[in-house]
Amino acid sequence: MKKSVLLGSVLMCLSAFAVDGYKDIYVQNDQDIYVHTIYCAENLSNLSKLKPSVVYTNTKDIEKGTYYFNSVYGTYSSTFNTIKGQSKSVRVRGLLTKGQTLKSQMKKDICLVEKNSELPKGLNRKIQKDILKSNDPSWNQKMKRYMTYFGTPAYAKGKYLKTK
Repeated sequence: MKKSVLLGSVLMCLSAFAVDGYKDIYVQNDQDIYVHTIYCAENLSNLSKLKPSVVYTNTKDIEKGTYYFNSVYGTYSSTFNTIKGQSKSVRVRGLLTKGQTLKSQMKKDICLVEKNSELPKGLNRKIQKDILKSNDPSWNQKMKRYMTYFGTPAYAKGKYLKTK
């Protein structure tokens, strides 16, 4: 019953959610980096349509704002916002792909960004938060592995993290 409350409450039309107008957020490699594995879909009516995504942050939580990363497919930005009246584990995301910059090009999704007792256990296990400690002697090796699979986070406008 609890599961249906969370999922049912975010099935409303995505066009009502604002995802623009927040600060640009860049990753600093001299601080701990959190690698958030989240799941997003156009709506949550069918959990099998959720797709994994990764967000690099310097904070334990994904903040309101725009995160940038570069992958073999091009540059991307993900703008996150909270949803009024919803758990902080659910966010709306505006995704711009392959260098797009216009709000009209933004693809809106609902994302599960944190574990939540109202979600199925199998899905909760997949929502992860790994931490890469800034003083880890194998930082470069671990970051290269993350970047191979998930892309490179931006540390400044138009500049993407390589290694230390």
